[in-house]
Amino acid sequence: MTAGGVSLGRGMTRQREELRFPVFRFCLFPTVARTIRPRTVGALLLAAALPMTALPAYAVGTATVRTAKPLPGGLGPCVPGSCPPGAYPPIGNGAITYRDDAVNVYVGGDFAVRERAAEAEGRVVVLGSFDQNKAAGVSSIYNVGEAGVGSRVTPSVGSDWLTTGGDITIASGQRLLAE
Repeated sequence: MTAGGVSLGRGMTRQREELRFPVFRFCLFPTVARTIRPRTVGALLLAAALPMTALPAYAVGTATVRTAKPLPGGLGPCVPGSCPPGAYPPIGNGAITYRDDAVNVYVGGDFAVRERAAEAEGRVVVLGSFDQNKAAGVSSIYNVGEAGVGSRVTPSVGSDWLTTGGDITIASGQRLLAE
């Protein structure tokens, strides 16, 4: 039997010699000599060099603290919409009276909805992908923007309630609601 012109049965030795990658002798330690392919040597050298690049900063005892740039307009309790006067209303499941167009849930990577997750209230921004695959036997619905029981302050009608930088994937038989 052959695959790609290489015999996988008897007589394999001769064909293997013809297709062998170039190798060379590499001695990492004087007492240990190994035959290693060039890509492996490069990977070993890279793996050994990376920790050494951080060594001088730790040896001197200095470290740089980095912070992200603030969001435009800063963080605040509410971006009109129709903000509640003063504090947010108490938790409940009454009528939606107020609208808040601020980002309420920010995810810097991927957002994975798993197990028994039910909802995220307010505007949701995900830099990566949104993936919903909840456990079997639980509600197949995940709410974004409007929670069944919450402050009942949602993003404005017609605005983006879920924004992603990647894909949105919903498991078969499950639903994502943003209403």
